[in-house]
Amino acid sequence: MWELEEDADLRRQYRDLMTENANSVIARLPNYRQFDTREHARLLAASIWDWRAACLPPDEDPNHGAQYNARLRRLAPASTYENKYLQGPWEAAHILSLSEAPDHHRMLREHLPLLLTTHPCDNIALSWSIYDVEWTYWMMVQRTGTA
Repeated sequence: MWELEEDADLRRQYRDLMTENANSVIARLPNYRQFDTREHARLLAASIWDWRAACLPPDEDPNHGAQYNARLRRLAPASTYENKYLQGPWEAAHILSLSEAPDHHRMLREHLPLLLTTHPCDNIALSWSIYDVEWTYWMMVQRTGTA
């Protein structure tokens, strides 16, 4: 929005708030380093979850809602793990990429390549998480010429 804003004062406020927001999530960025593929696999195996099947339209079976909710509860340990060690850092990276602060972009150049390769793309419970980090990567390429 700051790029579209014509009022210089509002434009500055947008940029300042984006930097402030980015500063508030910096601590979440390095959490991906604690991701353990064995622990994740154990949690995922216990969940009996397949996000591809979860995206199917509900059956006419009156118990479908209860079965779906039970599967979600079993997924909770795996999804919580992914949220802390994948989704949280990916979201932090995206917020940092929106900031204009050079320090934030330096951090991304350091962490983004590892952030892209730490997780098992083909074996995560929350498939939508991948898009955040891909979007951030290409946004940084567009802004800086490299990620």
